[in-house]
Amino acid sequence: MSLQKFKIVLVGENGGYSQTANGVVNVTVKTAYSELVKVIRLQQLLNVDCFVKCKVGAGTPFKLGMFKIHSTQIDGDGAAKIKFTGISDYVECNNLSSIPLTSDDDKLFKLMVEAEVEMEDDGEEMEEE
Repeated sequence: MSLQKFKIVLVGENGGYSQTANGVVNVTVKTAYSELVKVIRLQQLLNVDCFVKCKVGAGTPFKLGMFKIHSTQIDGDGAAKIKFTGISDYVECNNLSSIPLTSDDDKLFKLMVEAEVEMEDDGEEMEEE
């Protein structure tokens, strides 16, 4: 088994975020058809701790924290909803309010998702019995 680093940058818009009483933070990002290939690449990061950063316009990137991908939903037109789930101890809750709202003039932002995934070997080194 070997570790492979993933870094996926996609453009999306705010789909909302919330925090429950027990400290679970949910963040939803909506993407257009043009980001479909990147959304599909995110499937490799299911059940893996992902470090998420955000960049609005020409501003400085800021950390959102560590999340797991809860789900991805792809509509018939190729638009997608990506739901991230994290614990408030590992999420920069103050930075969530810096994500542009859908009512803002510039509602799109860049989202960078980084993770290390344990990849299985090709099976070339099989044991002989």
